[in-house]
Amino acid sequence: MDLEQLGLILRRIRKEPLHTPSEEASKSSFVPLGRAEIERLLPHRNAMLLIESIESVDRARRTICGTMRLREDDPVLAGHFPGDPIYPGVLLVEAMGQLGLCLIQLTEQDHAAFDGRALPKLRATRIHHAAFFEPVTPGASASLQTAVVEDSGLTIIAAGQVYHRGRLCAVSIHEVYIGNE
Repeated sequence: MDLEQLGLILRRIRKEPLHTPSEEASKSSFVPLGRAEIERLLPHRNAMLLIESIESVDRARRTICGTMRLREDDPVLAGHFPGDPIYPGVLLVEAMGQLGLCLIQLTEQDHAAFDGRALPKLRATRIHHAAFFEPVTPGASASLQTAVVEDSGLTIIAAGQVYHRGRLCAVSIHEVYIGNE
């Protein structure tokens, strides 16, 4: 991805949501999904599984919306600005990446996770950009949105957004390698 493409994507994701539910998304037979189903899509487990639920997937536009719960008792908050806790940006990027992996599994594999077929090995290879605009505080749910922006067949580049209390708090652009195993 060149700098011009990156700049165009960044301007877009700062101004408008990546995922707006469409009729296609509302007819999806596999949403909403909870933790048990997400565990079939991702190798992550507590305490690193950050996605709480998947609310909507638009397979045609390759976008997804999910949530993460920001627990007040999360141990990471004890040392991250004591007295004024802020959820760490690196974990927001991780959550956007996890939602992107779910999107790839749901759109590329046609329900493979739910009918016993093996899923491809996906691995994050690069964070092209991350920006943090508003602090994300504990005790509420954050809405996450992710969209595939480029697919070479070997790697996929996705953009992500985190909304908290209706405000855009963070964005990222990340790249994933698709394994052949």
